[in-house]
Amino acid sequence: MGVSHGEIYQNCDTLSSKHVLAWTWVISPAPDLLALVPEAQRRELLYDLTERVVEDYYTERGFDTPEYSYVLHSARTKPKEGETEQEHLHTHVVLPGTAPSTADRLPVYNNATKGHDRLFREIASQHFADMLDERGIDWRPLREEPEVQRDSDDIDLDDFFSR
Repeated sequence: MGVSHGEIYQNCDTLSSKHVLAWTWVISPAPDLLALVPEAQRRELLYDLTERVVEDYYTERGFDTPEYSYVLHSARTKPKEGETEQEHLHTHVVLPGTAPSTADRLPVYNNATKGHDRLFREIASQHFADMLDERGIDWRPLREEPEVQRDSDDIDLDDFFSR
């Protein structure tokens, strides 16, 4: 959609719908999982992830992929006590309020009550998991709950019900 703020704004204005000038998304993989990727591969992975997520989100919604721009941003995490600061690579994506179609352009609305946010997160999570798996990175142990070993007679109802 452009390389400068002004150019992107002008294109968003041209491609806006009646109610939406543009959408912005942040694609932000968990810093601890992204840190498992070799540093030299992280930026390329995030570029690829961003493009896969945008394209599949629109495809899942029945739209052609619109023009879009994104910028890679690097920040630092704010560590909790006892943790270390990590790099937090993420992309900021700008998309117009319409998507191309065979006849003209169609308005695109993203509505949390219709599950659009959930769909976006599911697509992003699945692609990121696939990309880590493709690289042979053993990331799942960082997200699994540890199993508690017990005798069958040792059942605590507090494990099943909150207080």
